[in-house]
Amino acid sequence: MTPSKYQKDIYEIFTTSDSNINISAVAGSGKTTVLLELLKFVPDDKQALFVAFNNSIVDELKERIGAKSNVEISTIHSYGWRSVLCRYGSKVKMNPNKVFGKIEGILKQYDEISVKKHGYYFYIIPKIIDLMRCNLTPVDKQEILDMSMHYDLDISEIEAEIAMKVFEKMNRDKSQFDFMDMIYQPVVDAHIRLRKYDYVFCDESQDFSVCQQKIIQMSLNRKGRLITVGDEHQSIYGF
Repeated sequence: MTPSKYQKDIYEIFTTSDSNINISAVAGSGKTTVLLELLKFVPDDKQALFVAFNNSIVDELKERIGAKSNVEISTIHSYGWRSVLCRYGSKVKMNPNKVFGKIEGILKQYDEISVKKHGYYFYIIPKIIDLMRCNLTPVDKQEILDMSMHYDLDISEIEAEIAMKVFEKMNRDKSQFDFMDMIYQPVVDAHIRLRKYDYVFCDESQDFSVCQQKIIQMSLNRKGRLITVGDEHQSIYGF
Protein backbone atom coordinates (compact mmCIF):
# COMPACT_ATOMS: atom_id res chain seq x y z
CA MET A 1 0.00 0.00 0.00
CA THR A 2 1.33 3.43 -0.95
CA PRO A 3 1.78 5.62 2.16
CA SER A 4 -0.14 8.88 2.38
CA LYS A 5 1.54 12.29 2.55
CA TYR A 6 1.10 12.34 6.31
CA GLN A 7 2.60 8.87 6.74
CA LYS A 8 5.58 9.87 4.60
CA ASP A 9 6.08 12.92 6.81
CA ILE A 10 6.05 10.72 9.92
CA TYR A 11 8.60 8.31 8.44
CA GLU A 12 10.85 11.21 7.46
CA ILE A 13 10.72 12.79 10.92
CA PHE A 14 11.47 9.43 12.52
CA THR A 15 14.54 8.80 10.35
CA THR A 16 15.95 12.34 10.32
CA SER A 17 15.52 13.42 13.95
CA ASP A 18 16.09 12.22 17.49
CA SER A 19 12.82 13.62 18.80
CA ASN A 20 9.97 11.87 20.53
CA ILE A 21 6.90 11.60 18.29
CA ASN A 22 3.21 11.77 19.21
CA ILE A 23 0.80 10.88 16.39
CA SER A 24 -2.82 11.92 16.82
CA ALA A 25 -5.24 10.37 14.34
CA VAL A 26 -8.82 9.16 14.15
CA ALA A 27 -10.03 5.55 14.25
CA GLY A 28 -9.37 3.58 11.07
CA SER A 29 -6.62 5.88 9.82
CA GLY A 30 -3.90 3.24 10.09
CA LYS A 31 -2.20 4.32 13.32
CA THR A 32 -1.05 0.80 14.25
CA THR A 33 0.14 0.18 10.70
CA VAL A 34 2.29 3.31 10.91
CA LEU A 35 3.90 2.06 14.14
CA LEU A 36 4.65 -1.31 12.58
CA GLU A 37 6.18 0.39 9.57
CA LEU A 38 8.36 2.55 11.84
CA LEU A 39 9.76 -0.59 13.45
CA LYS A 40 11.46 -1.34 10.12
CA PHE A 41 13.55 1.81 10.59
CA VAL A 42 14.89 0.75 14.01
CA PRO A 43 18.63 0.01 13.63
CA ASP A 44 19.59 -3.61 14.23
CA ASP A 45 21.91 -2.64 17.09
CA LYS A 46 19.10 -0.87 18.99
CA GLN A 47 16.44 -2.40 21.24
CA ALA A 48 12.76 -1.54 20.85
CA LEU A 49 9.60 -2.23 22.86
CA PHE A 50 6.16 -2.17 21.26
CA VAL A 51 3.41 -1.78 23.89
CA ALA A 52 0.12 -3.30 22.72
CA PHE A 53 -3.30 -3.04 24.36
CA ASN A 54 -3.95 -6.72 25.11
CA ASN A 55 -2.53 -10.22 24.59
CA SER A 56 -4.59 -10.99 21.48
CA ILE A 57 -3.17 -7.88 19.78
CA VAL A 58 0.32 -8.91 20.90
CA ASP A 59 -0.07 -12.28 19.13
CA GLU A 60 -1.43 -10.61 16.00
CA LEU A 61 1.38 -8.07 15.85
CA LYS A 62 4.04 -10.73 16.34
CA GLU A 63 2.71 -12.48 13.24
CA ARG A 64 2.65 -9.25 11.27
CA ILE A 65 6.16 -8.16 12.15
CA GLY A 66 7.83 -11.54 11.74
CA ALA A 67 11.28 -12.34 13.10
CA LYS A 68 12.94 -9.13 14.27
CA SER A 69 15.09 -10.07 17.24
CA ASN A 70 15.66 -6.55 18.52
CA VAL A 71 11.94 -5.77 18.87
CA GLU A 72 9.87 -6.96 21.83
CA ILE A 73 6.07 -6.83 21.61
CA SER A 74 4.28 -6.93 24.96
CA THR A 75 1.39 -5.58 26.97
CA ILE A 76 2.42 -3.01 29.54
CA HIS A 77 1.34 -5.34 32.36
CA SER A 78 3.47 -8.23 31.05
CA TYR A 79 6.44 -5.89 30.79
CA GLY A 80 6.05 -4.76 34.39
CA TRP A 81 5.36 -8.26 35.70
CA ARG A 82 8.62 -9.61 34.29
CA SER A 83 10.48 -6.99 36.30
CA VAL A 84 8.60 -7.94 39.46
CA LEU A 85 9.51 -11.59 38.93
CA CYS A 86 13.16 -10.71 38.34
CA ARG A 87 13.28 -8.93 41.70
CA TYR A 88 11.17 -11.17 43.90
CA GLY A 89 11.53 -14.54 42.20
CA SER A 90 9.24 -16.92 40.37
CA LYS A 91 7.71 -18.18 43.63
CA VAL A 92 5.68 -15.01 44.19
CA LYS A 93 1.95 -15.47 43.70
CA MET A 94 -0.42 -13.70 41.37
CA ASN A 95 -3.48 -13.13 43.54
CA PRO A 96 -6.27 -11.04 41.99
CA ASN A 97 -8.03 -11.03 45.38
CA LYS A 98 -5.07 -9.67 47.35
CA VAL A 99 -6.97 -6.54 48.35
CA PHE A 100 -9.87 -8.44 49.95
CA GLY A 101 -7.66 -10.23 52.45
CA LYS A 102 -6.14 -6.90 53.50
CA ILE A 103 -9.56 -5.26 53.84
CA GLU A 104 -10.75 -8.10 56.05
CA GLY A 105 -7.77 -7.66 58.36
CA ILE A 106 -8.17 -3.88 58.64
CA LEU A 107 -11.93 -4.02 59.27
CA LYS A 108 -11.27 -6.08 62.41
CA GLN A 109 -9.79 -2.92 63.89
CA TYR A 110 -13.14 -1.08 63.62
CA ASP A 111 -15.65 -2.37 66.15
CA GLU A 112 -18.04 0.43 65.23
CA ILE A 113 -18.48 -0.98 61.72
CA SER A 114 -21.05 -3.77 61.85
CA VAL A 115 -20.48 -7.01 59.95
CA LYS A 116 -23.57 -6.19 57.88
CA LYS A 117 -21.73 -3.18 56.44
CA HIS A 118 -18.59 -5.09 55.52
CA GLY A 119 -19.95 -5.87 52.05
CA TYR A 120 -19.99 -2.18 51.21
CA TYR A 121 -16.33 -1.81 52.19
CA PHE A 122 -15.38 -4.84 50.11
CA TYR A 123 -17.03 -2.98 47.21
CA ILE A 124 -15.75 0.58 47.66
CA ILE A 125 -12.20 0.13 49.02
CA PRO A 126 -10.88 -1.80 45.96
CA LYS A 127 -12.23 0.97 43.72
CA ILE A 128 -10.45 3.63 45.77
CA ILE A 129 -7.17 1.70 45.83
CA ASP A 130 -7.21 0.98 42.09
CA LEU A 131 -7.73 4.68 41.39
CA MET A 132 -4.93 5.57 43.81
CA ARG A 133 -2.56 3.32 41.93
CA CYS A 134 -3.70 4.40 38.48
CA ASN A 135 -3.21 8.06 39.39
CA LEU A 136 -0.18 7.63 41.69
CA THR A 137 -2.21 9.36 44.38
CA PRO A 138 -0.24 10.07 47.60
CA VAL A 139 -1.28 8.17 50.72
CA ASP A 140 -2.98 11.20 52.21
CA LYS A 141 -6.57 11.45 53.39
CA GLN A 142 -7.37 14.74 51.69
CA GLU A 143 -5.70 13.66 48.45
CA ILE A 144 -7.84 10.50 48.46
CA LEU A 145 -11.02 12.46 49.14
CA ASP A 146 -10.24 14.90 46.32
CA MET A 147 -9.42 12.07 43.91
CA SER A 148 -12.63 10.22 44.78
CA MET A 149 -14.68 13.36 44.21
CA HIS A 150 -13.06 13.74 40.77
CA TYR A 151 -14.27 10.23 39.87
CA ASP A 152 -17.71 10.72 41.43
CA LEU A 153 -17.07 8.32 44.30
CA ASP A 154 -19.00 9.59 47.30
CA ILE A 155 -16.87 8.50 50.26
CA SER A 156 -16.37 9.69 53.84
CA GLU A 157 -13.21 10.26 55.86
CA ILE A 158 -13.50 6.84 57.50
CA GLU A 159 -13.51 5.15 54.09
CA ALA A 160 -10.46 7.17 53.04
CA GLU A 161 -8.75 6.20 56.30
CA ILE A 162 -9.45 2.50 55.78
CA ALA A 163 -8.26 2.75 52.18
CA MET A 164 -4.97 4.23 53.38
CA LYS A 165 -4.40 1.40 55.84
CA VAL A 166 -5.30 -1.28 53.31
CA PHE A 167 -3.10 0.40 50.70
CA GLU A 168 -0.07 0.49 52.98
CA LYS A 169 -0.60 -3.12 54.04
CA MET A 170 -0.81 -4.21 50.39
CA ASN A 171 2.41 -2.42 49.49
CA ARG A 172 4.32 -4.10 52.32
CA ASP A 173 3.33 -7.55 51.07
CA LYS A 174 5.87 -8.64 48.46
CA SER A 175 4.77 -12.29 48.44
CA GLN A 176 1.69 -11.75 46.28
CA PHE A 177 0.64 -9.26 43.63
CA ASP A 178 -2.53 -8.38 41.79
CA PHE A 179 -3.13 -7.06 38.26
CA MET A 180 -2.51 -3.39 39.08
CA ASP A 181 0.65 -4.29 41.00
CA MET A 182 2.18 -5.41 37.70
CA ILE A 183 2.67 -1.79 36.68
CA TYR A 184 2.34 0.03 40.01
CA GLN A 185 5.07 -1.81 41.90
CA PRO A 186 7.79 -1.25 39.26
CA VAL A 187 7.03 2.48 39.46
CA VAL A 188 7.12 2.85 43.27
CA ASP A 189 9.43 0.03 44.41
CA ALA A 190 13.03 1.20 44.12
CA HIS A 191 14.26 -2.40 44.33
CA ILE A 192 12.61 -3.33 41.03
CA ARG A 193 14.69 -2.69 37.92
CA LEU A 194 12.98 -2.24 34.57
CA ARG A 195 14.64 -3.23 31.33
CA LYS A 196 15.52 -0.11 29.31
CA TYR A 197 14.99 0.37 25.56
CA ASP A 198 16.29 2.67 22.84
CA TYR A 199 12.81 2.98 21.33
CA VAL A 200 9.38 2.51 22.88
CA PHE A 201 6.29 2.44 20.66
CA CYS A 202 2.87 2.84 22.30
CA ASP A 203 -0.47 2.17 20.65
CA GLU A 204 -3.79 3.57 22.00
CA SER A 205 -1.87 6.04 24.15
CA GLN A 206 -5.01 8.06 24.91
CA ASP A 207 -6.03 5.36 27.41
CA PHE A 208 -2.81 5.34 29.44
CA SER A 209 -3.25 6.15 33.13
CA VAL A 210 -0.73 8.30 35.02
CA CYS A 211 0.88 5.11 36.33
CA GLN A 212 1.14 3.63 32.83
CA GLN A 213 2.65 6.86 31.51
CA LYS A 214 5.24 6.74 34.30
CA ILE A 215 6.32 3.16 33.67
CA ILE A 216 6.67 3.94 29.96
CA GLN A 217 8.94 6.90 30.81
CA MET A 218 10.99 4.59 33.03
CA SER A 219 11.34 2.03 30.22
CA LEU A 220 13.41 4.40 28.08
CA ASN A 221 17.15 4.57 28.39
CA ARG A 222 18.88 7.92 28.74
CA LYS A 223 18.78 8.69 25.01
CA GLY A 224 15.68 6.64 24.24
CA ARG A 225 12.86 7.80 21.97
CA LEU A 226 9.13 7.51 22.65
CA ILE A 227 6.70 7.13 19.73
CA THR A 228 3.00 7.13 20.56
CA VAL A 229 -0.22 7.04 18.58
CA GLY A 230 -3.71 7.74 19.83
CA ASP A 231 -6.99 9.55 19.44
CA GLU A 232 -8.13 11.72 22.33
CA HIS A 233 -11.76 11.36 21.18
CA GLN A 234 -11.60 7.58 21.68
CA SER A 235 -10.52 7.63 25.33
CA ILE A 236 -12.53 5.10 27.36
CA TYR A 237 -11.06 5.72 30.82
CA GLY A 238 -10.75 9.47 31.09
CA PHE A 239 -7.43 9.61 32.93
